Amino acid sequence: MLSPIALSFWAERRGEREVYAAMCLTAALGSFCLSFQDLPWPVFVVSWSLLSMPPAIRSVRAAFLAKTLPFDQLCRVGNLCSSSGLAGGLLGPVIATGLSVEFERHDGRRVFTVANALVALTSLPKKADQSDPLLQHRTGTHESAGMRQHRTGTDRSAGMSLSEGMSRQSTANSANPAACALCKTFGLDFDVFSKYLVIAFSITAGLLELSLQASVMALFQPLAVSRFGWQDHEIASVYIAGAGVSCLITLMAFQTNASASVLLGVATGLYLSAVLLVTLSSISEGKLLLALILGTIAQVLFISPFITIFAGMVGKSRITHGLTTILCLAPSAGQVLGAALTPLALAAVDTPTFALVSIPAVLATILVIIFLRVFQIEQSNGL
Repeated sequence: MLSPIALSFWAERRGEREVYAAMCLTAALGSFCLSFQDLPWPVFVVSWSLLSMPPAIRSVRAAFLAKTLPFDQLCRVGNLCSSSGLAGGLLGPVIATGLSVEFERHDGRRVFTVANALVALTSLPKKADQSDPLLQHRTGTHESAGMRQHRTGTDRSAGMSLSEGMSRQSTANSANPAACALCKTFGLDFDVFSKYLVIAFSITAGLLELSLQASVMALFQPLAVSRFGWQDHEIASVYIAGAGVSCLITLMAFQTNASASVLLGVATGLYLSAVLLVTLSSISEGKLLLALILGTIAQVLFISPFITIFAGMVGKSRITHGLTTILCLAPSAGQVLGAALTPLALAAVDTPTFALVSIPAVLATILVIIFLRVFQIEQSNGL
């Protein structure tokens, strides 16, 4: 859970590509160790931890996309990345099983080890271009305005133009003009506004996950086994089906190029629907299954438009790895709190008290409505 913090600091200082290469090598090392039988438990724990680290690059990816893509493509590309990750999660076990049968025992995992290592080698960072204004801004070696003007004047005869680089550098410290205008209307300082916006967005994501975990995700397996008599393979099939449907939904969002506002509203509605489905009435097998599918789709569909709306409200150029790390860690914190409440929630199932679990999701939905309204005002002001 805490690895995104280290990866964010690494990416901010050294660049995103190096982080991606390191995570591929980490996955290769973890899968190689796990391919052996009868591992000592400390080695197993470390290997499993290494194999679990690559998903932590989500915040690094989000910051990179926010800084480099046009705003109207940010959510779309984020959805494509989410669907690609889901597709890999679905195909990985199937291919690994086939390879294990083909090559006997656990050699299938070693094939994936080689694949991860090759991907890492092809992703190794090349020598950085020190004239890149974004790199200069990151490392603190950018020129002053006077030096830049002087160099531009002396290089003009040679045909060099730094107009694009100067434009990128000038926006690196600028805020969203529409947001500034909105703050001025209400007498707010933009820095204060952006700080409270990060807190509000983080609380919103955490509340949604808290309700979903405490009412659906963490309760599904215990209820499916104890109340409905499900077997392990049936539970696994439901999880796979949920991931498959989520992959299709995100691909549809990519193809239709739906706006971030629409997708965020849909994802939040799915969160709330999944929670209310099991908390406001007695739980049946069908309701529990539907709530799990809706919750799985909501989790996958939520984060990309969520960060896109945030980037639009504070200004794309102000997005940093630190901000995206906070936003991506908020759902994980909600999951941990929701899982911690599982024993209490399980004891309250089918009682009026169980409805209290839905309160965080209701509050978060109200906050999302407010965010979307503010975002709409910013758009009307020229975002």
